[in-house]
Amino acid sequence: MFDPLAGTYLPLDTLLHRAKPTVKMAAFLALVLLASLGGIPGKLITLAAALIAARIGQIGLRELFRSLKPLLPFLLMILLMNGLIFRGDHVIWEWRFLCISHEGIRQGVSIALVMSELVMLSVVLRRTTTPLEITDSIVRMIAPLKKLGVDTEEFSLLLSIAIQFIPVLQEETRMIIRAQNARGAKVNTGSIVQRIRSVIPLTVPIIVGAFRRGDELSQALLARGYKEK
Repeated sequence: MFDPLAGTYLPLDTLLHRAKPTVKMAAFLALVLLASLGGIPGKLITLAAALIAARIGQIGLRELFRSLKPLLPFLLMILLMNGLIFRGDHVIWEWRFLCISHEGIRQGVSIALVMSELVMLSVVLRRTTTPLEITDSIVRMIAPLKKLGVDTEEFSLLLSIAIQFIPVLQEETRMIIRAQNARGAKVNTGSIVQRIRSVIPLTVPIIVGAFRRGDELSQALLARGYKEK
């Protein structure tokens, strides 16, 4: 049975496992900002940091890149939306409201790369840090905001759940792809054009599944005594 609060912590004795949770969380947030705002150099540095951290934490690179496979429909959707709709100065092809430009392609690749790096960093963090340590580190980092009237405990809980919800969406996407393949749909085969076309029918069940998982998560929180302030 699906447990929306289950973690994926891997109990090992590595340098990354022994590091302070606050330090790991601060590094995670810093790398996310670097990937988002640092341009191409920032994205390359973030990718290298994720691979090195995975090596230190004894997380196989195959497992790290396998975590991106369920997100391929989302990544392809991002590439399509930016590549076909975003209008830039250097237009390659245009037809009615569709427009392919260098800027649109560059923006789509940039967003897809940031999302991929975010997933890899979250895998490393979740494999080397328990959910309780993640929540406690977030509480300590944003504790000064309590003086401004910010509910730091609730905010840290929401952020911790968001980090742990990433593999839930990955598993949901994987299950939908398997179900489509069992019905004869070829989602992971064929040319790149065929794969892009096969992504479109997956969007609705993925979104519906995400809402269903969110409802299960809320029910689990209520069952554990959580009450909204």
